[in-house]
Amino acid sequence: MKPKVMKLWNFLILRKRFIIETIFNQLKPISQIQHSQHRCCTIFMVNLLAGLIEY
Repeated sequence: MKPKVMKLWNFLILRKRFIIETIFNQLKPISQIQHSQHRCCTIFMVNLLAGLIEY
């Protein structure tokens, strides 16, 4: 398989993925956010924001 050239933004986000997932995993129990299959990023962010407001 040939290595593909990755855009700079994707490369930076991929490096920060562990930190982002750790923060989200800590916020979920605090704000009582339930995981569901989100169809788009906007719906996920609305769900996250609603959980934080409820907290």
